[in-house]
Amino acid sequence: APSIKRVSALYVQNFGQVVEYEHRRGVAGLMDQEYDELTRDIFNQHRGTMLEVARGVFEFSEDLTNLFDKNLELAEVRGDLRHIQDVEASLDEFFTDRLTLRRNSCA
Repeated sequence: APSIKRVSALYVQNFGQVVEYEHRRGVAGLMDQEYDELTRDIFNQHRGTMLEVARGVFEFSEDLTNLFDKNLELAEVRGDLRHIQDVEASLDEFFTDRLTLRRNSCA
């Protein structure tokens, strides 16, 4: 799904920014104003992530409908399709981790 690819790309980009900063400034640089600004900017870039992931889930559902049947009910077949269960588990983990990170960032 294109929306999920955009979210993934943003996370990869931001991870690279943090790693590059830490290589350049070291652990001591984590207390600098520059690092605070970097993490605040990353935080703000991810404000629309929940909506983008929800859009990705919708795109995924549409793709499945196009592949299988217009009358496909995911709730009815989810137990039979391991990939659906994997997607659900990944989304649960993603949203739990994201909520925890955002909560800790605001504290």
